[in-house]
Amino acid sequence: MLSGLIIKYYDNLNQNDLYLCQFINEHKKECVDMTIDEMAEKSHISRSSILRFAKKLSLKGYSELKVYLKMDVQREELPERDVLGEVCDDYHFAINEFRTKDCENICRMIYEADRVFLFGTGGMQAGVAKEMQRKFIYAGKCMYNCDGPGVFQKTLQLADKKDLFIIISVSGESENTVNCAKQIKMQNIPLIAITKMKVNKLVRLSDESIYAGTSVINTAMESYYETSVLYLILTEILLVKYIIYKENREKTESLKKL
Repeated sequence: MLSGLIIKYYDNLNQNDLYLCQFINEHKKECVDMTIDEMAEKSHISRSSILRFAKKLSLKGYSELKVYLKMDVQREELPERDVLGEVCDDYHFAINEFRTKDCENICRMIYEADRVFLFGTGGMQAGVAKEMQRKFIYAGKCMYNCDGPGVFQKTLQLADKKDLFIIISVSGESENTVNCAKQIKMQNIPLIAITKMKVNKLVRLSDESIYAGTSVINTAMESYYETSVLYLILTEILLVKYIIYKENREKTESLKKL
C-alpha cells in the first residue's frame, strides 16, 4: 500500500514530498484518475518532482504510484468488519460443535493407552501440548511431552502399539509433520490428530482427529494475526469429556465385579 511505502521511506522525503503526501491524502479518489500533468497542476508540484517522489518510494514511475494509490482507495472503501464479533462467533461455533462431538473413542484410546505421547509441531502447538500434559494430570492420566523433533524420534524408538501419540498441528500438511505421522503408523501405534483443518494429510493418517479452527484477523498494519486459543479451549473440553468417560467406565467395571 502507498501509505506503507511512505512510512517506510519517510526519512528520504523532503518538504516538497511531504506536501505532495498531504495533497494525495486529502484527494485520494480524485488522484486515482489524474494524469501526472493534472496532478502537477492541481498540487502545484512539478512533474519531475512527482516522478522523483515515486522513485524515493522505490516505485518505477507515476503509473506504479497510481496502482498503489488505487489499492489504498479500494482498501478504504471495503465495508467495515465486525472483527471482534467474527472471532467470538467462531469461538461459539467451534465450542458448540465440539460439545456435541462423539469423543468416546478418543477418550477410550487415551484411557487404555499405557503411555500417551504429545507432540506439538511448532511453538504454539508445543505450548498447547505442555498445557494438555498439565491438565490431564488432574484426571489421573500422565502424558509425556515430546519437546522437539529430536525428543520425538527418541520417544518413537521406545514406543509400541500399546501406547498412543497425539500430534498437535495447524495445517497438518507440512512434510515433517506428515513424516512423523507415517513413522507412527508404520509401528502400528494409535494416533490422534489435533489440527485447524478438518481434511489434511495428518488427519488421513490418524485414527481419530479433533478440529480446532482458528480465526484470521487482518490488521491495519497490512499483516494478519491468527488466533490459537481454541486449541486450549477444546483440549480443556476434551479433558472434561475424558473425566466423565473415566468415571462412567470405572463405575461400570466396578458393577461387573459385584
